[in-house]
Amino acid sequence: MTPEEIIHKIGQDNRLIEFATTPARAFMIVSHLQLALRHPDNIGESAELMQEVIRHLADAIAEVTDTPEVLTLIAMGDHQEFDMTNEEFDASWTTMQIPPPDEMA
Repeated sequence: MTPEEIIHKIGQDNRLIEFATTPARAFMIVSHLQLALRHPDNIGESAELMQEVIRHLADAIAEVTDTPEVLTLIAMGDHQEFDMTNEEFDASWTTMQIPPPDEMA
């Protein structure tokens, strides 16, 4: 199959794919999506879909952890002035008690 045929085939399939993760991993997914959405050429329907995914994940994290404040924290991820340095991020692993990525299964 050509790349175009593959894209067409998956684009026509409306079956649901179930996905499960932990709140911490969902938070990491959200942060990476937010970073990707900052790219100036990341516009259109796919970007809008990713913004919707972020909203759903944020709501799920808030509900599962009973932490509505996470919605504000996630909203801060849309603004560069709240970015963390690499050092701050690395230190947060200990603070959040999340295993380092190489230890996550």
